[in-house]
Amino acid sequence: MNYKNEISDIFKKLSELYKKNNRKINYLIIIFLLIGLSLYLHLPYINGDRLSAADSNGYEYLAYNIARYGIYAVDTDIDLSLLNKAQLKDYKKNNTYYKRDPGYSIYLALFLLFSPEMKTQSPSFLDEQDNPIGKKVRKKIQAVTLLLMLILILSVFFITYKFTSQLLLSFIISIIFIFSVPLDLKCILSGNMLMWHSYFLYLALKKTEKKILNIFYVFISGLLLALLIYTKAIYQYWFILIIFSGFVFFILIKDNKKRVHFLKTSILISVITFFFISPWLIRNKIKADDFSISGRKGVILAIRAEYSTMTWGEYFGSFIHYLSGQPEYLFRFRENYLKKLYSPPVYGYRRFDRNNTDDGLYRTVKWSKGKVNKLANKLLEEDESLNGNPEKAITKAAKIMLKENWFKHLMLTFTFGYRGFTIRNSYTYINMKNELLNKIKLIIELFKVFFVPFFLITSIFLFIKKKYYMLFFYLPALYCYSIHAFATHFIPRYIESILPIIFISLGITSDYFFLKFKKFFSKKSIKN
Repeated sequence: MNYKNEISDIFKKLSELYKKNNRKINYLIIIFLLIGLSLYLHLPYINGDRLSAADSNGYEYLAYNIARYGIYAVDTDIDLSLLNKAQLKDYKKNNTYYKRDPGYSIYLALFLLFSPEMKTQSPSFLDEQDNPIGKKVRKKIQAVTLLLMLILILSVFFITYKFTSQLLLSFIISIIFIFSVPLDLKCILSGNMLMWHSYFLYLALKKTEKKILNIFYVFISGLLLALLIYTKAIYQYWFILIIFSGFVFFILIKDNKKRVHFLKTSILISVITFFFISPWLIRNKIKADDFSISGRKGVILAIRAEYSTMTWGEYFGSFIHYLSGQPEYLFRFRENYLKKLYSPPVYGYRRFDRNNTDDGLYRTVKWSKGKVNKLANKLLEEDESLNGNPEKAITKAAKIMLKENWFKHLMLTFTFGYRGFTIRNSYTYINMKNELLNKIKLIIELFKVFFVPFFLITSIFLFIKKKYYMLFFYLPALYCYSIHAFATHFIPRYIESILPIIFISLGITSDYFFLKFKKFFSKKSIKN
């Protein structure tokens, strides 16, 4: 009898404890559920297979040379292991390589530094699927990246909750994100950096509302942006636009002290960012005469310039070709109905094929056979100011072609902006044997095509409503989306680093409309 009373007392105490701390307990339960589901779905990711990152072999080659020789270079013509110390020093001094942003390669190099057996391997060993040492190192990289993925998922929950104070809504948003989280290693790294840079940017600027300059928030935001720029060079222009945006909102904010603090905060964040990235910018200026983080902007612009030569028939057909193929019903609708309903005259859809080496708009540039490449070769021969620099030549050729086809280039912003609506499925490694989870995945797929446009509309809504501080949380992602729409061919993986912010914005807007509906119906019930 006493035993039963003791058990009853324990349950009573637990019940009282839950009533006092139910929000904290629910918070912890949700965190454990998110971790459990994430591990269940993504644990098979740690399999030692080749790393899932775009252009992975180039970054892995760089990582090998950084870890083994302390040299940031990719040179397949020279075996660096055959050079002595003096020759290596001389090679390092004359090395002008800067094609790729260094962040991801340095991340990989950290793992190689703790893998001494890599010295017995070739620079490409990480990319060799059946290499046992490569497999061992890849498993370590995948394990740490899975941890970063968990941090990304929990951060989406945490920041959504901070903005909305809604546990259930934050949990639902995080579940949706788990089924959409990018498995590209570089995107996981940059996604974490971008999300936290945006959040600290928001916090720093929000403090200016109380006329406070918070140095801690400013420093962390600037540091994270610098790390992000090192990992994804596309953000190297964002730190300049922070200052520009600061001036814009300086005009819009009426309170003089608030707007002065706002502008000071914007400038300080940019100055801190520049302080951290300037060594690499100076290095590239000295070695390659290019004051930028990486040297691939010429090729990216060249691809966009080649697309600007498409016919108007192809332009209209591009909206069909780039209709999202996910979920499956959209793919079938596009291939079996829309493409049969309309086919561009002359070329049809063949020039959109990324593997078309004959006259494809993408592959001909990559294989140096495109119209823009021919113009670049001509400029190299005729323009002495280029000093025989192929990167400068391709950049100049791209700018000339974009200027010639300026109207189509501007119109293509709509095409590629539309292409950016596609959020890729990230189910390469996840366990989908569970029938319930499969159904959840299919339901999410039905709505994924609307997430990006929804994010864009809510950003405009924030500006109209003068929610300037909140808007700054969205702006880094908006910048990324806009620059890809305006200057690149916007393949789906380009959007993956901004997915955390897109999903958080989905939670923020859902909370806003939920409160509006709640207020509307409560007023109605009072009237009745």
